[in-house]
Amino acid sequence: MNSPTPGHDSTASRRRALPWVLLALTLVVIAAVLALVLIPGGRVDAGPGDPSAEEPSSTADPSSPTPDTTDAPSDDPTDAPDDDPTDAPSDAPTDDPGTSTPAPGPSDSPSPTDAPGSGAPSGGAISTTPGELREEEASELIALAVAPVPESVTTDSQLSDALSDVAIDAYAEELEAQWLELSSQGWAMTGSPVVAELEISELDASSDPVTAEISACIDSSDVSMTDADGEPIGDPSATMPRALHLFTMVQADDGSWRVAAHSFPDDPRC
Repeated sequence: MNSPTPGHDSTASRRRALPWVLLALTLVVIAAVLALVLIPGGRVDAGPGDPSAEEPSSTADPSSPTPDTTDAPSDDPTDAPDDDPTDAPSDAPTDDPGTSTPAPGPSDSPSPTDAPGSGAPSGGAISTTPGELREEEASELIALAVAPVPESVTTDSQLSDALSDVAIDAYAEELEAQWLELSSQGWAMTGSPVVAELEISELDASSDPVTAEISACIDSSDVSMTDADGEPIGDPSATMPRALHLFTMVQADDGSWRVAAHSFPDDPRC
């Protein structure tokens, strides 16, 4: 029986291994093809020696300067100032003098305290707080009320104007009658009476109108009556230089006072 030689066994072994080698090569080729197809860009993970992994790719022109995005203003409309015309207007006043609203001026309509009440004339020589009257204020009004009518008064209308600030009602009528009597006779009164003493005997602030009762000692020693020729009328020694007079004063709604009545007490000495 013949035994196999060593050279024969080696050849047989190579023949048996050849199909497996071919199969392994085929699998390697198939794996390479699959890697080229399935991996994007047809590139397997780059190694350290791959230039593409070391240098970033750039499509920009290297001759063009790179824009500095940190200094340039943004084109984003959200960064621009909000100029939305629908925003509510500010309540702060503008500095434009052409559009400023002028401040309202004082009203020309009279206030309620300026309107005279109860038919009394407005104004008056003496005015005080409603319901109040001091003796010096009353004395000033009485001095005007007993003074002679100015010589410039020559008509009834002028007399009414001259008396409107100091007299009303019965006392105004008394002064008018006295003036008519003197002017009709051509007589004249010179000098001015003086209020020597005065007392407010009563002040009724609750009445309508407010009323004050006044007792005043009037000194007429400086007063004289002359006729049309300028001669004195009557005997001065027969007259009483000082006499007590009683006056009633009323206050209008505007605070002004006027003499409304005049009389004498039973004993006029003072």
